[in-house]
Amino acid sequence: MRPLHLELEAFGPFAGRETVDFSGLTELGLYLVAGDTGAGKTSLFDALVFALYGKAPGARGESSGQGAVRLRSDFADDHATASVSLEFTTGDSHWRVRRSPTQERAKQKGQGTVTVQAKAELERHDGTDWVVEASGKVPVDKRVVELIGLDHEQFSQVVLLPQGKFEQALRAKVDEREKLLRTLFATTGFQKAAEYLKDLATERRSEATRAEDRSERADQDAAKAWDKALEGLDEVT
Repeated sequence: MRPLHLELEAFGPFAGRETVDFSGLTELGLYLVAGDTGAGKTSLFDALVFALYGKAPGARGESSGQGAVRLRSDFADDHATASVSLEFTTGDSHWRVRRSPTQERAKQKGQGTVTVQAKAELERHDGTDWVVEASGKVPVDKRVVELIGLDHEQFSQVVLLPQGKFEQALRAKVDEREKLLRTLFATTGFQKAAEYLKDLATERRSEATRAEDRSERADQDAAKAWDKALEGLDEVT
């Protein structure tokens, strides 16, 4: 996944509409997002992850569904609706995902406030125009995971380590690290091949054991038959 263009409005510390153009940095391959403490660097990453997965990265996004509510800027206009839009590419495909969290804002008409439910939409650019690929949180979540190849937790661990979580990632349990690395390096095919060879070896060992049992029984039957033949020969003699 390569981000191209991020746009956010009334999100985190940003009261208005802000845009970040990553497309000009594509050829660099690796670049640094720098700034003073409190400049909003973490909020930009929150916006990027929220656009993809519908919640903030790491523990900030796991508050029984309320983490997304707090993403709306406290400095925004009372009538503004917090939203995020991210254009990105996967392979040769160009995508745009747009989301807005569940939030409470002032009514557009009259007094009081209204709760606006979360929205999500995923579009694919066909070379001419944007075509809706999925709509609604669950369908968009599922399709994004298919496109990125990582779920929210894996993306947070691999692509964006939350502050203070690096040591936790290093100290993760062996099975957790193995699962993460297997997903990251797409080793599913190798795993299936190893499992197939393991099952085949088990089957061959079972066949060899059965053949050995049959051989032993055949030897025993032959010995018994020989003994009977000798007894018969003694009687005839």
